[in-house]
Parts: sequence; C-alpha cells; structure tokens
Amino acid sequence: MKEIDKKLIETISRYAASGIDQQVANLEKDRILQYQVIMNDTVNDTASDTVN
Repeated sequence: MKEIDKKLIETISRYAASGIDQQVANLEKDRILQYQVIMNDTVNDTASDTVN
C-alpha cells in the first residue's frame, strides 16, 4: 500500500472516530427544526391577522 493511501486511511479513521460527522448532522437537524418552528409561527400569525 502506498504511503499516501495509508495517510488517507488514517485521516479518515480519525475523522470518523472524532464524531464530527454526527455533530454536523445534529446541527442540520436542529437548523431544520428551528426553520419549521419559525415558518409555523409565521403562518399562524398571518392566519390570525386575516381573521381579526
């Protein structure tokens, strides 16, 4: 195996072990949830403004 391949495998292994990918996924989920809450509140505010 070439040295570059070994370094690449080592780097990928450290990245996977660090849990960074899971942290990024959790941030994305939080961002989507926050967007949904904001949009839902906006729709509810708009609907109540037209009724009143």
